[in-house]
Formats: sequence, C-alpha cells, structure tokens
Amino acid sequence: MIAVVGGGHGLSHIISALRTLDVVSIVHPFDEGGDSGKLRKELGIPSVGDARRCLSKLTDSMFLEEIDYITKHRIGNLLLANYVLKYGPNRGLLAATKDLKAKPVLFSTDTASRICFKTDGGTYCGEHLLDKLEGETIREIWLDPKPRISEITKSYLVKAE
Repeated sequence: MIAVVGGGHGLSHIISALRTLDVVSIVHPFDEGGDSGKLRKELGIPSVGDARRCLSKLTDSMFLEEIDYITKHRIGNLLLANYVLKYGPNRGLLAATKDLKAKPVLFSTDTASRICFKTDGGTYCGEHLLDKLEGETIREIWLDPKPRISEITKSYLVKAE
C-alpha cells in the first residue's frame, strides 16, 4: 500500500494518477473557507472538501463537484457530510468509498484545529485568509490547537510501503 499525504488540488491529481494501485490519500481536514468551511461550521464536522476533490478524481465524476440548488452546497460535500455524520469522520469516508481501490482518509478528526501563520504584518488564523496576504512573506505556519492523528490514519501509515 502507498500512502500520500496532502490536501487541496495537488493531492487529488496525484491520487488520480495512482487510482489503480492500493493507495490511501491522507487529507488535511482544516479548510475553513468555501463550501466545505461552511459545512464544517454548520455541522461541527471536519472539512470534507479536499476528500471530495480526491473522490471526484478517483471516480471521474464531475457530479460531485456540482452545486445543489436547494442547499447551495456542493453535492459531493453533502454526500460525504452525511456519511461523516452517520458513521464518524474516517469510517464515513471509508463507507462512502468502499468500492474504490484507492481511499481518502482524514489526517485528524479534530474539528477545532485551524491553520495559523505569521507574517511581518501580524499573526493570522484561518486558511481562507491566505489569499488576502498577497505579497507578504509567511515566516511560520502551525495548527492551533495541535491536532491528534486519527487511529485509522496511523494504521494506514504503518501498513504503507
């Protein structure tokens, strides 16, 4: 088994190329912006947007990226949020992807952690603020509070080559 750690667009492209292999994508769940961030706040669940992006690439299904016109959320985020609420964060993702060879799991199931960063202009918390700091040099990045790695993720890392 291969374990790939990351988040966002880069991880989903790597997973797409490796989807015929026994691979697990370990996704960061700390996104606070956009649709996934809204669901994180509304439902008190880890962010599922990067896992949705991986799932879309694994299935070649753009359906998951479409917007539900009733709730205004991405259909894939709603699907994963339902599984997360029913089974718990990682068990929910595994249930949603049970028929796929490659699997996305969350690095941590902590919902309180935020990405923080220090620039010459100050200290900020929230990944969504990164886009607003164009031209500033980031001097330090950390998660606050420090998240705990999930047990499922640990087990995949131990099994990985």
